[in-house]
Amino acid sequence: MPVAAATVLVIRDSAAGLEVFMIRRHQKMEFMSGAFVFPGGKTDAQDGDPRLLDLCDGLEDALSVYRVAAVREAFEECGVLLARRVGEEALVSGEDLDGLQAWRDRLHEGEGSLYDFLTDEGLRLACDLLVRFAHWITPVITPRRFDTQFFLVPAPADQLLRHDGHESVDSLWIRPRDAVRAAKDGTHNIIFPTLCNLQKLDTSSTVAEAIEAARDAEILEVLPRTEKQGDDYYLILPEAAGYPVSRMKLPRRKGQA
Repeated sequence: MPVAAATVLVIRDSAAGLEVFMIRRHQKMEFMSGAFVFPGGKTDAQDGDPRLLDLCDGLEDALSVYRVAAVREAFEECGVLLARRVGEEALVSGEDLDGLQAWRDRLHEGEGSLYDFLTDEGLRLACDLLVRFAHWITPVITPRRFDTQFFLVPAPADQLLRHDGHESVDSLWIRPRDAVRAAKDGTHNIIFPTLCNLQKLDTSSTVAEAIEAARDAEILEVLPRTEKQGDDYYLILPEAAGYPVSRMKLPRRKGQA
């Protein structure tokens, strides 16, 4: 059974064009070691705490657990906090966030709950800012499977994003097309789902355009299937899902002719 997970594409406008924040996973991690990915991870039991319904904005749909997980993981993995002080409309400022960094480690180490964090600090999660971007389920042939919801969110103007130094050891802002190019020439290790969603994001030129496109799109479940052609195997995506590339040749296994 696939494990529920959430991923966040934090995006910003720059002089060079639309950029997305990516982190590089530690080489010693068991899963996706050394790969550049978007912040995210599997949902936690606390993400479904019913008490959070009163402490979050935008939890009106069936994806509530995914939205909470996305905000929590973004804070733990790259230090961005999509939250507001109770009674305020603006997100917490970068200066305010500096005083909350201790909670980042506490949550990461499981020494405090998300509910405790929000109530102790007088915060509400801004889940309403998350725009659904994609839905992927790992192929059946894969031993470790995930059911992942991808969300877009504009980067808060004055918050500094940075990797956590534990699970991730590097981070960067990069144009989607540059990330795709770096994957193709071997500069960066980027797995297939991440690569496909970079290509999808690259169809937009600005944050506003990307957000509008995601809001207007019908998000279809993407469960890649394998197909053999001659001596090669390919991963095939449903064409209706809206990806620029709908098939990828799989590398041959060691010893395969």
